[in-house]
This record gives sequence, C-alpha cells and structure tokens, in this order.
Amino acid sequence: MGGWQFGNTIDGCQAEYLLVPNDQANLSLIPDDLSDEQILMCPDIMSTGFGGAESGSIQIGDSVAVFTQGPIGLCATAGASLRGATQIIVVDGINARLAVSKKTGCTPHHQFS
Repeated sequence: MGGWQFGNTIDGCQAEYLLVPNDQANLSLIPDDLSDEQILMCPDIMSTGFGGAESGSIQIGDSVAVFTQGPIGLCATAGASLRGATQIIVVDGINARLAVSKKTGCTPHHQFS
C-alpha cells in the first residue's frame, strides 16, 4: 500500500492508464465540485511533504527545520504543523517562498544565499 510503490516497485504512474493494486486502500474519490487544478498537488506533492513529516516522527511540542520552501517543502512545513511541531524553522533563499510559509504558522524564518 502507499504511493511509494508507483515508480519504485511498479513501472511508472505518469501514464494515461495504470494498474493500481489494492485500490480500495490507495484511491479516494474526488468530489465533483473540485477542479483538477484544485487537487493536482494532493496525489504526489502533498503526500510527499506530509509523508516526510510523518517519517520524521514529529511529536507535539517538537522543534523542526524544513530546508527549502518549494511545493514539497511547503507541504512538509504544513505537515509538521499538523503533527504538532510548535517551532518550525524554515530555510530558503527566496523571500516569496518564506512569505508563503509564514502563513502556515512557522516561527523564525532564515534565509541563506
């Protein structure tokens, strides 16, 4: 189970059609009122970022650092917050990304060059 299988143990998943083993546990219906653009990040980018926060075993009250705030980093930051991290330090060289990450509840923001 889990999306890791796609592209790691099963040949690719960027095709028009593919076989999904255990689809009852791996697929979710998309509500009709959501557009493709609204859910595009969910199957890959969001799950990767959230999975990183989960794999890090973040607990309530933890302090964490997330390096880079591109789409996956932003999702890792949100995942850390959802798992209960109370101090999230984000590092990125692009001020616009830091501004977006601040909306997720991060504490100090650091920039590198």
